[in-house]
This record gives sequence, C-alpha cells and structure tokens, in this order.
Amino acid sequence: FQAMLERILNGEATADLSGITLYGGGPAPGEDPLQGVHALMDTLAQRYACSYKRRHLGVHSCEGLIKMAETGRLSDHLSFLPSFSPEELVEIFTLYRNRNADPKDSLTIHLVEGRLYDDECCFGAYKGHSLMVQYGSDRDYSQDLWSTLMLQSEKMADFFADYVDKHVAYGKALSPAETTAFFDRLIAIAKGRQK
Repeated sequence: FQAMLERILNGEATADLSGITLYGGGPAPGEDPLQGVHALMDTLAQRYACSYKRRHLGVHSCEGLIKMAETGRLSDHLSFLPSFSPEELVEIFTLYRNRNADPKDSLTIHLVEGRLYDDECCFGAYKGHSLMVQYGSDRDYSQDLWSTLMLQSEKMADFFADYVDKHVAYGKALSPAETTAFFDRLIAIAKGRQK
C-alpha cells in the first residue's frame, strides 16, 4: 500500500483526490487535503495486518485474478486509484502464493473457476471475529454506489468460514498444488507486462 500511496502523491491518480473522505466531511482549511487518501490507505493496511493475526479466508475467481494480472485492477478497484504496476502485481501474487502455501500462515486462499454467485460481491471472513461484505463494480463506482458492511459477529464469521472450508474448499476450489501453479501463471502474466 505504501507504493500505491507514493504513486498517488506523485500525481498518478486519475482524479482530484483532495475531496476524498472515508467518513464524511472534508478537510478543514489548513489541513492536509489528501487526509482521506491517507485514511483509506491506513484502513487497507490495517485490514492486511489483520490477516496475520486472525484466520482469514479469501475466495477468488480465476477469471478475476487473470483480469487483475492483465489490467492491474481489482474487480472492486476504486476508479480514482492508479492501476497496480506489473512490478507491484508480481510482488502481490508472489506474497499471496507464498502465504497460501505456508500451512502455518493464517491466510487461506481458495481459487475457483467460474463464479460462486452472480452479484458483484466480495466477502471476507475473519474467523472468530467478523464478516465483511462489499458490493460494487466499476459501473457502480462511477454512479457513486459502493457499500461495505462489516458484521462484527463471531457466529456469522464462523458460519461463513465453515461454508468456505466445507463447501468451497472441497467442491469448487482448485487444489493447493493447482493454486500454487495458478499463482505462478499470474506472476508470469504480470512479468510479461513489465517493460
């Protein structure tokens, strides 16, 4: 996230970010006009750090990750943020490949071919803590529609985690070896975009 923040501060954003806020209200006169961007990056960094502290499950479509490797954009990429560079993508995919392959790591990634559901949703489960549901797509962002629901409910998080562990992992997801090979494929795609 630090590299993305530095690129934003160097003018690589696709829009004027001086009015971006996370929780309403803009910066007061004399305050940092980009405080909302800093807050957003801090929030993303906190979410990432949490994946080391609690069991974190991720379910991603192979199609969506290939698109990310080819375009540098997440399926829920905020429209005003720059795309990930090929070098950043290699770093991201390498990190997640290695974390997922480490049985002692709290992060588990399940990759599925096709879609689990038709909506433009993202789910995140922090087992024993909370469930995050995000809804949005590029079309929705451009219409100022983007929502995140964080349910701080141990039972809901555990229910979703059990569903992923029992239904997705054994019925729809790639095997661990196939997942590692798929991350290697994503790394190769990203490296192919490097100049």
